[in-house]
Amino acid sequence: MKYQLSNRQLKELRQNGRPLSICLPAPSDLPADLVRWSSTRLPDVADAITGAVADEVTCHASTLPGVPGAAGLFGTIRDDWDDDRYCFRVPVVVVSLEPARIRGGKLRRQWPGGAIVEPNDAKQVDSPE
Repeated sequence: MKYQLSNRQLKELRQNGRPLSICLPAPSDLPADLVRWSSTRLPDVADAITGAVADEVTCHASTLPGVPGAAGLFGTIRDDWDDDRYCFRVPVVVVSLEPARIRGGKLRRQWPGGAIVEPNDAKQVDSPE
């Protein structure tokens, strides 16, 4: 699976010069070289990747119908645990993206804008015969 930044994320990175922290769902078997793995998952911005670390993010389920992208699937990334909401942890690879020239402060962690499922990524989920 490959991921894309949203137009807003690309504008923040390329035009406004703001570093981004993009959270990609972590695979069950983490590769040794997370930067290389991240560059294959975010090929459109591979030149801006400066680091990648395995981590967990706290999320809460979205209460709004039709939330697009990873936020609709995994929930909204929170800064901390909230006992008043249903929260859960998601293992991620946090990818640091930096523009050629930094002109603004770093934004909070966020999901990528979209995902592209490649044909060889799809696995058959039918029951075995």
